[in-house]
Parts: sequence; C-alpha cells; structure tokens
Amino acid sequence: MVLTAFALAALAACSSRDSAPIAVVQPTPGTGAAASTSGVARVSAVGDVMLARAVGDAIARQGAGTVFAAVAAPIATADIAFANLEVPLTSRGVAANKDFTFRAPASSADALARSDVVSVSNNHSLDYGPDGLADTLAALQARGIAATGAGAILADALRPATVTAQGLRIAVPAFASFDDDSVTGYRARSFAATPTSAGIAWAEPKAIRDAVARAKAAHDVVIVSMHWGHEYRDEIAPEQRALAYAAVDAGATLVLGSGPPLLQRCEARNGALIVYSLGNLLFDLDEYDRAFPGLPSTLSMVFQAELTKDGVRSAGFVPAVTDELTGFPWLVTRAAATAVQARAARLKPSIAEAIAGLGR
Repeated sequence: MVLTAFALAALAACSSRDSAPIAVVQPTPGTGAAASTSGVARVSAVGDVMLARAVGDAIARQGAGTVFAAVAAPIATADIAFANLEVPLTSRGVAANKDFTFRAPASSADALARSDVVSVSNNHSLDYGPDGLADTLAALQARGIAATGAGAILADALRPATVTAQGLRIAVPAFASFDDDSVTGYRARSFAATPTSAGIAWAEPKAIRDAVARAKAAHDVVIVSMHWGHEYRDEIAPEQRALAYAAVDAGATLVLGSGPPLLQRCEARNGALIVYSLGNLLFDLDEYDRAFPGLPSTLSMVFQAELTKDGVRSAGFVPAVTDELTGFPWLVTRAAATAVQARAARLKPSIAEAIAGLGR
C-alpha cells in the first residue's frame, strides 16, 4: 500500500485567517469532476452542518453562497465532498417535543452546493416529522445532492447514496444512534425508520454489517457515515467502536463519525480508517458549548483522504475553526491551528498515529 502520513506539526504553517489552505493530502494529478479514471478518488468530509438559528440569520443577511466560502478551497479539490446535515429544510411539520429542534427554509440547501453527498441520519432529521424529512430530501434532490441515511420507509433509509469518481463506484450508507434527550426525555429510537414509516437508519451492528456487505458487493468502495456517541465527551463509547468495527469488518474503507460534537480520535483497522468524530463545522454556539473551557466544539477540520479499491491510500486534514458569533467556519490562524493540533494530538491514538497505522 502506498501511504502518505502527515505530521500534525505542519498544521501550524497556516499563518493567517486569509491564508491558503494547508496541503494535507498529496493530490492525484487530474482529480476533480472532469478528471479521468485514475482509480484514486479524493474525498473531503466535514462534520455537523446546521443552517438555522444564528447561522440562518447570517445566511438571510449575506446569502447562502457565503457559508463555506472560507473553507471552499480544500473542499473544491475533492472528487466527493461529504457533510452531515443536521437540520430539516422545511416550513411544514410540527416540532417534536425535544430539548432542541432546528429547521431552516428549503432554500438554505443552496449553502450545500459544494457537497456531493450529505447524511440526513442524525438526531435532528425528524425534528419536524415525516413532512420535514420529505421536504429536506426533496430540497437536496432538486440541487443534485445525494442524501443518505433516511427515507420514507426503512428500505429507503438503508439504501446508500452511490457516486462514481475516478472510475470507482462508491457507496455511502449512513446510520445514527444517539442518547434520549436529557430534559424532555424524548426517545431517540422514535426517529428510526420502520418497514412502513419514515425515519433514519438506526445504527445496530447487524444492520450495518448487512448494509455494508450488500453495498460492497455492488461497489468498489464503501464509505460509512455514523452519527453517534455521547455529547461533549472525548472518550470513544464502547458502542461506537462496536459499530465501527461492524462496518469495517463487512468491507467499509472509511468510517466518518459525527455527533459528540467534538473532534475525536481516529483508528486504523485492516487497511480502513475510522474517524470517530469530525466535530462541528457550521454551527452556532449555545449555552452548552460555552460551558466548556476553550470552546472545544469550535475546533474543527476538513478531513481529506484518497481511496482506492484496496483501501485508504493517504489521509490528513485541514484545521478549521467555527466562528463564535456566526457559526461560519474558516481556515485558521497560527494560534488556532495550534489549538486544533493540540487537541488532535491529545487524542490517543492521535490522528497522525492512526494514519501511520494504515501502513502496518
């Protein structure tokens, strides 16, 4: 396996808020939508994206095209750009009796124009019920963005998004498993799709193994999105690891996690890479975020990897920070890059160690 590992110390090379992005993955010549079939697909992935509250207000003032402008460069170089959409795009439905409910107008989907695939399998997908979910899926489809992880019935929720890049047929199924609400007691499992009702693909080891095995039989590469874990905790929950291993052992090349909403560690397993949490990329702050010293939920990244039929060829990330006021992301100053670097290095195994472990 050809592997490029990147020292986290290099992240501090970004010298100003307006500086060029840090090159963390050596590009395959000719990557991009118009490129030939090299057999090496470059993926850019970000974590939670929320288009309501202060973010929605900023979009209304500045336009949807400004949302990812500051982090556009590392996303634009990818063959496949992925995000976790954590807000229904709808004006319909009734708000669920949850601790937090979000929604944004369907026009907010314009902010995702740089995305190829988004997961809609998370703890806000049905904040406004089946109508809200249906409107979200319709808004994405109208813009040519592939949605994954939820649908009108369970079979739809389990059906992966399929994209073709660099001659590779790539499947992206998505799953979610999260805690019941702490205040209202809202039952998380009520979001799960059934054979006859709308919802998300609930994350269970057998369901994941079966879905990944089916996808692998018909695709060259399988990327699995997981919305999971416990909020504001560094440690990987045992159930996260069990779900990740189920995906990898069934044939997944890359597992992209979100939800805590902090950056969490990575792990290499059998030539695959597990990114336990990509953190928040586009999200305003609430009182829970501000309760944690150092505002760790503002530390983020644009994760990048090169994938082949044989596994992960290279990986790394561009450090980013979420603005405290607008919730918009931007590539970081030297000091902020150091903060992201320090957090990434604290996690054991660190991201660099996990990437290096792929070659063993």
